[in-house]
Amino acid sequence: MAEYIKKKYTKEEAVRVDKAKLEAVAEIEKKSKATKTTEEATAAIKAVDGKRPVDTTKNIYFDSGVDTSTQQGLTDLGIYLPIETTSQEEIQRIIETIEVAPATPVVNFNLSYDVELIPVPDKNKIYSLTSVESSIWDKPIYKESDDEAGRFEEVHVLNNFISGGGGAFKISVSGSTNTRFELGIFNQTDNKWYNWNEVSSVRTSSSGGVYMSTESGSFNLGRTYYEGVIPDAGREIVNVSIPPASHETVYRIGFLRSGVIKPNAYFTADTNYAGLLPLFDEVEKPGYVPTYKLTQLMRSSTTIKLEEGSLGSGTGDITIKHAPGALLSSINKTKGKYSVNLNINSRKQIHLSDAISGGILDTTHLVLDDPAITTEVLSIDLVASVNSEGVGNVTGTITLGKASLRHCEVKLHTSSIFLTDQDK
Repeated sequence: MAEYIKKKYTKEEAVRVDKAKLEAVAEIEKKSKATKTTEEATAAIKAVDGKRPVDTTKNIYFDSGVDTSTQQGLTDLGIYLPIETTSQEEIQRIIETIEVAPATPVVNFNLSYDVELIPVPDKNKIYSLTSVESSIWDKPIYKESDDEAGRFEEVHVLNNFISGGGGAFKISVSGSTNTRFELGIFNQTDNKWYNWNEVSSVRTSSSGGVYMSTESGSFNLGRTYYEGVIPDAGREIVNVSIPPASHETVYRIGFLRSGVIKPNAYFTADTNYAGLLPLFDEVEKPGYVPTYKLTQLMRSSTTIKLEEGSLGSGTGDITIKHAPGALLSSINKTKGKYSVNLNINSRKQIHLSDAISGGILDTTHLVLDDPAITTEVLSIDLVASVNSEGVGNVTGTITLGKASLRHCEVKLHTSSIFLTDQDK
C-alpha cells in the first residue's frame, strides 16, 4: 500500500490554496442561489399566469398574455434569440431561469392636509397710528346725515381729551420695515402746524460744545410734518409736546400722502395706508377717513341755581370748579355733596306748590339741558318753603357724580315749585 504523505506548501502556495477554497465555496453558494432563484421564479410565473398554455400552436399564456410566438414577444421578455431557430422548449427554460422581482403591493393613502399660501412680506405699508399713552384723541366717522339724505358729514362725540396744561406724548406708527411716512399735527383752532424741528432749548457743555434740543417742538404758520422710516422693530415712536393753552383748542392728526403734498418728495413709491388711516387733504366722500381729533379742554365748572322765569331771577347760586370729567363723588373733602341755599324774591305774591308735600323736592324738579353733557346728579336732599316775607327758599344738599367736560348748569324748575295767586 502506498503511503499518503501530507504535502507541505510554501507560504505563497498556502495563500493560493486558501483563495481557491474560498472561490470554490463561493461557486457552490452561487449555484445554490441560482437554483433557489429558479424555483422562486417558476412559482412566481405560475402565480401570475395560473397554468400552462393549452393552445400550443400560438404559444400564448392566455391568463397572463405572454407572447412567445413573435420576435417582439421574445424581445419584450428580454430574450434576444432569433425566433426562427429558437425552440419553444428552449424559450421555456430561459423563462424559468429569469429572476422575477416580487410585485410591489398597492398601498392606498388617505391624505388630509391644508394648503397654506406662503406669505409675501408687505412693502411700503403703514398699519396703525396710535398713542402710547391711554387714548388721548377721538376718531370721528364720516356718515350720511340723519337730517338730509345723500349728504355726508363728520360725526364726533367727545370722549378723550387732554388738559389745558398740555404735556408730552408719544405717537406710535407701525408698518412694514423701511416704509417711509409723513405725519402731521394741525392746530385747527389757531391754523398752525406742529414743527418738530423747532429749537426748544440750547445748552453749552463745560468743554464748550453747544447742544440744541428739538424734542418739545412748537406750532408755527406754514405746513410742517414729521418724516419717518419704520425700523426693523416694526414701529416708530414720535415724540410730541402740546403746549399749554388759554382756550379750548382742537388739533387734527393724520398722515400726508407722499409725493402729493410736498413738491420735492424723495419717495420712490407711494406709501400704502390701506384706506383705513387718516390722511390730510383727502376728498370727503363715502369711505373717507377723517383725521383724528385731539381736544384740549380748559378747567370746567358746574353751577347750581334756580331757573329764571316769570318769577324773576334767584340768588345764592353756587359754582363748583373741577377738572373736565372729574369724579366729584370721589373727592375726599366733599364726597360730591354740596350745600344749597337758594332764594327767589318775586314782585308777585308766591306760594309753595300744593303738589309738593312738605316742601320735599326730588330729581323731577331738576332741569338739565342735556343730561349727556351735564354734570351727573346722584341724589338731592332739598326742602322748599316760602317765608313770612314772601321769599321763596330752597335749602339742603345735592350730591354730584361725574362732572361735565365743559361748563354746565344744574337748575331747579322754579315755576313748578313756587306758584303765584294767578297760577292757583
